[in-house]
Amino acid sequence: MYGAMFIQFLFLIFYYFMFKKMEFLYLMLTGFSVIIFLTLVLYPDMSYVIRVTGLPFTYEVRNAFLFYSFAGYYMFCYHFLGNPDKHVFFGKIVKWASVVLFITGGLYVVRNLLGTDGDWMVNFLVIIYFINFLMQAYSVYYLFSTGKPKHRVIAYASLFLFVIAKFSLIPSSDTNDLGAHLFENSYYVLIGVNVNFLFFNVVTIYGMWQDLNSMVKKELDKARELYQQRVEISNDLHDDLGATLSSMHIYSGIAEKYVFVDPVKTKVNLDLISKNVFTLMEKINDVIWSVSTKQSNVSLLSTRIKDCFVDIFDAAGIKCIYQIEENIELRITGLKARKLLLLFAKEAINNAIKHSGATEIKFSMLQSNDNLLMSIQDNGIGIGDLDFTKGNGLSNLEHRAAQLNGHFLISNLKPNGTSVECMIPITSISL
Repeated sequence: MYGAMFIQFLFLIFYYFMFKKMEFLYLMLTGFSVIIFLTLVLYPDMSYVIRVTGLPFTYEVRNAFLFYSFAGYYMFCYHFLGNPDKHVFFGKIVKWASVVLFITGGLYVVRNLLGTDGDWMVNFLVIIYFINFLMQAYSVYYLFSTGKPKHRVIAYASLFLFVIAKFSLIPSSDTNDLGAHLFENSYYVLIGVNVNFLFFNVVTIYGMWQDLNSMVKKELDKARELYQQRVEISNDLHDDLGATLSSMHIYSGIAEKYVFVDPVKTKVNLDLISKNVFTLMEKINDVIWSVSTKQSNVSLLSTRIKDCFVDIFDAAGIKCIYQIEENIELRITGLKARKLLLLFAKEAINNAIKHSGATEIKFSMLQSNDNLLMSIQDNGIGIGDLDFTKGNGLSNLEHRAAQLNGHFLISNLKPNGTSVECMIPITSISL
């Protein structure tokens, strides 16, 4: 049995250094405390060896390690659950119970040092021991109540261990010698601990297998999503290029036809060609920016917007204020999100420049709970009755927000001005 426990400890040490999780450490503390307790039960002569050194020692010191093992096991259960935000109340109960049990273990040591002067502690220590049964029942119940298979496995293992401990450590009414009772039944406790550790190892290995499968699935989903995003961007670019180049071909044909006949008409068409070339260059630059994966060459979304509008703001006499939370902006890594958020911002800012008569525009990117909040506010003339089917690209704004599972809102500001906002889940902006 000791050999089996040693192997279990090796597993726990490996798990701890591999995963750096506290539950492994607390389970090691539990097992170590049980081993010391059972060793002092099975080999009571060790107390005489210790007393030879001049230290006061009685068999009751072993009971301190029994309480330490309970405290360690409850902390193991709490950390094993993971996600402490979902188990706040259970965590508080466990921490208080562990503190009480550690103090109780310390009182056993103090009583050992006081000798007969510490007999007044006996009733208190016994009461704590039996109250601890309520904590055992609650911890098993809570593990079951989470509904997760791996938690239920540990709940069954805990129930088995607690029942074994009760059978082994509490003498029956006809037992006269507590030491003899513990000696005869201590092996059952060791069996219970080994079975508990075995269940934990099975759950851990199963959890690692699940995590590996989940990781592979996540990577496949990410690759599939990335491919789909590239296909969509490629199609959009193809459509934009095709339409713009077709228009330029028509304008150039007209300009060539009237170059000597109607210079005014020729100039109009050449101006249209120039305008289309500029638009095409801007669209290509936006696509290149949105699909770039080289971090050293990728500017942030706010930087891209500043580059697009700095000359326009100067020419229009508009002051632009930027309020950017860098931590949320850095999370915009999805190709689709980069493209759609850029288009949304450009559309909204262009609308403000063309239609609001504003002298000041404020562009914000903030985190609101689990969402990205992008807003464009101006101090212009405000909005009247809006028709999303006509003009101003309002339907485009709504559609782009919806493509990222977000919400679009446009409203009047007081005393004047317009606010355009989109609220996008963070899960929709990251790869």
